[in-house]
Amino acid sequence: MYLKILKIFIITNFLCSVLIYPIPQSNIAFNNTNTKARADSSNCTFIGKWLTGRCYTVFSKNNLVFAGAGKCMKIFDVSNPTNPSYLSNIEFSDELIDIYVKDSLAYVATIDSGFSTISIANPSNPYLIGTLSNGGNTGRFFILDSLMFVAGLTGGLRIIDISDPSNLSEIGFHDEGYYVFSVYVRDSLAFVATDEGCLLVVNIADPTNPSKIGFYDTRGFSNYISVKDSIAFLTGDHLHIINISDPTNPTELPYYYPGCSNIYIDDSLAFLNTGDEMSILNISDPANPSKISEYNSSSCDIHVCNSLAFLAKDKSGFEIVDVSDPENPSELSFYDTEGFATNLFVKDSLLYLADPRDGFKILNISDLTNPYQIGHHYYGSNIRDIYIRDSLAYIVGHVGPSTGLKILNVSDPTNPYEIGACSTSALGYKICVVDSIAFVGDFHGGLFIIDINDPANPSEISSYITENAIYDIYVRDSLMFLANYWAGLRIMNISDLTNPYEIGHFENNYSIGIYVQDSLALLANGGDGLRIINVSDPSYPYEIAHYEDRDFGAGYIFARDSLVFVTNEAHGLRILKISDPANPSEIAFYDMEGQAEGFFLRDSLIYVANADRGFYIVKYTGKGAGIRERITEKKVISIQPVSEGIRINYNIEKKENVKMEIFNILGQKIAIPVNNIQSKGSYSFKWKGKTGIYFVKLKIGDKAYKSKAVIIR
Repeated sequence: MYLKILKIFIITNFLCSVLIYPIPQSNIAFNNTNTKARADSSNCTFIGKWLTGRCYTVFSKNNLVFAGAGKCMKIFDVSNPTNPSYLSNIEFSDELIDIYVKDSLAYVATIDSGFSTISIANPSNPYLIGTLSNGGNTGRFFILDSLMFVAGLTGGLRIIDISDPSNLSEIGFHDEGYYVFSVYVRDSLAFVATDEGCLLVVNIADPTNPSKIGFYDTRGFSNYISVKDSIAFLTGDHLHIINISDPTNPTELPYYYPGCSNIYIDDSLAFLNTGDEMSILNISDPANPSKISEYNSSSCDIHVCNSLAFLAKDKSGFEIVDVSDPENPSELSFYDTEGFATNLFVKDSLLYLADPRDGFKILNISDLTNPYQIGHHYYGSNIRDIYIRDSLAYIVGHVGPSTGLKILNVSDPTNPYEIGACSTSALGYKICVVDSIAFVGDFHGGLFIIDINDPANPSEISSYITENAIYDIYVRDSLMFLANYWAGLRIMNISDLTNPYEIGHFENNYSIGIYVQDSLALLANGGDGLRIINVSDPSYPYEIAHYEDRDFGAGYIFARDSLVFVTNEAHGLRILKISDPANPSEIAFYDMEGQAEGFFLRDSLIYVANADRGFYIVKYTGKGAGIRERITEKKVISIQPVSEGIRINYNIEKKENVKMEIFNILGQKIAIPVNNIQSKGSYSFKWKGKTGIYFVKLKIGDKAYKSKAVIIR
């Protein structure tokens, strides 16, 4: 996953809000063990959170919609489909991949954690009944009577007894070594779609001993299957229509419809996601389907109920489309479930949130246990940093026509609007506001000094090109301290704003966050931890202490008295004591699911932005030091976030045939980066990909391993 730099926003003299960027990892050699914390907190107490996330699955029943939202399921009343009403949510430990509702129960599959049964007798108060871990082999599922049939990814077809929803148990499986993405069950047969483009027909008359009775190779790839009468519809490189009247000898009908990732069949209509649109086909004659219409909207999942199509739209939430007239589908409403939080700022009872995908959001946090959104402004670009002063919000971002600084009026938090802008012609990543001056840091290297005395007409005063990306800025009097990534800590004289110049520097890698306290500069150094620099003579800074351990990675940083607060994408919040600056020590922590990003400290409360879960509110209790218990687990394949993608590492114990395949969340095979004979040793390579969730399948000889990767830009 992308490690990101974290930002901190604290109101104090000349203290700037801190931004979020990818946190580089230290150059630690790859090995086959992985250490992780089992305990989740010490001297910190959870107060509340605001849950958001991507929508990969949606299900509708009885005027209710059940939608995946990252690592939670949200329930909505859609009795008025033009205005879905949020009812409740329930949280899980991983992203939701599938939901099915039967009677008063919801069955939920998460990508890595397995299955859960949820009571929805009162949809405003869902609660957990039972769980079953599936060893990370969890895909979509099909329920028939008291059995759940699971597409077990690397685990083949799994069969689970759900007759007792509080005590789920696996009773059978069928595994032929394929990646299994989808399954459809009818009577005593299970039809299974695999990554190799194969249709498997499995006899499940005895669910404890399923056996293959039929097979068809499409010579492409497949990821989703649905069945109507004697016809199987298999999506993948294109739509395959297969006659299964003789399940021992499936045969394909001569029909071609270009690539599609999922399908829902409702009577004589088929609803397909074909990339950028939903296509509606008439399949009354399955040998000769005809296209009725198309609707310009892509999706990860489609569910149709009562002439309404519900589209799970990944990072865009879910959409409700009226398909009562299939020739003219039309949108009724849209609900955004996602909320990537990279930075935040707190003032009074309001929390201001930087969402790099959906813009600037304002939430009411008067009840800390139940925050809710009240305002929104779409930035039009990738928003990266925010600062609030009086009734104005200063925001910066990059990519697209809106690059640079924007100034919003937030006097009415339900209706923020733009009043001024200044283009920097650069990738704005960091903003620091001091009096009537805004300092904007550029990701490609550069500092812009902007006059904001007239917020309706901000204007550039000067600029300064730096050797590397500016990740953080701290201003004190006539000095400016820059966390300049590979170029280390740079100290600038800004007494003349028209002519800033460098007077000192400290060379090191991964300079990401900076906070200055008296004569000390606290430098968040990514995977290399925390460095404490003496800057009493700004022309000659030198290190007096370096704090680092295997689990400690420093992103953005703030200090109060003798305490230093640091967030880290992989390990949440860390609190260190520096009463003796030469000997810093960790005294508290709060580990959290998801990617910890920027934070804001007010009194004893810490508001932590979380890239794929919204934000957390944590209270520092400060009673003694915590000890984290660690466990060690063997790993053959390891994935690290890097710029523009992921780095995949793996070990081979002896000379073997090696094949690596990469799949997206829809089960589509999108890359085969390795397919050859390799000798014993450790291997590592970089793979570029778009933002999303991926599965990496590694075959070494006759053994298969899998891992999940998430890319977030």
